[in-house]
Amino acid sequence: MFEHADAVRRALEREDLAGARAAAGRMVSRDTRELPGELVASAAIESVAENLSDSVIAPAAWYLAGGLAAAYVYRAANTLDAMAGYRSRGRFGMVPARLDDALNLVPARVTAAAVLAVRPRALVRWRSLARDARSTASPNAGWPMAAMAHALGVRLEKRGHHVLHGAGRYPGHGDIRRALGAAAGAAGLMYALALAASLGARR
Repeated sequence: MFEHADAVRRALEREDLAGARAAAGRMVSRDTRELPGELVASAAIESVAENLSDSVIAPAAWYLAGGLAAAYVYRAANTLDAMAGYRSRGRFGMVPARLDDALNLVPARVTAAAVLAVRPRALVRWRSLARDARSTASPNAGWPMAAMAHALGVRLEKRGHHVLHGAGRYPGHGDIRRALGAAAGAAGLMYALALAASLGARR
């Protein structure tokens, strides 16, 4: 995740829009071939935020809740959803998709809180963040993405779908670096809690 996002950042920094579009296309499902630079940066930041929740904080949260078994179940459901999600695989994919939605209900909001916790100077109203989060198609993905938008003070947009923190400025390559820093901080916070809980359980 970090390597792909940083590839987008480096391309934008050297004003290689075609390279940035190609790098972003490896991170997101949307068509990036005609996107302007600010929406390429937006796509990369959204992907960082969403994957921070799905691949880092949610497994740690389920580990805290039920140990390795719970973390394994979560990752299995999340992977199956990615492979056979109901939007592309019809009824067969509906079960893992709905299960993934249910298992991410709390972790997505925990991710939003963790992102805000490592950006204490960002004055964020939870009500505004929640409104933005609910504007996305997913019941969960909007929470970490909206938190990242508000924490960085940027406008994240997916054309024809959603705008997060519309009052913010459009992001640039420097904001991708800031998003990666926030993601690293939020992940570190969550894993510190998981480690503390693990040590406490052993004692």
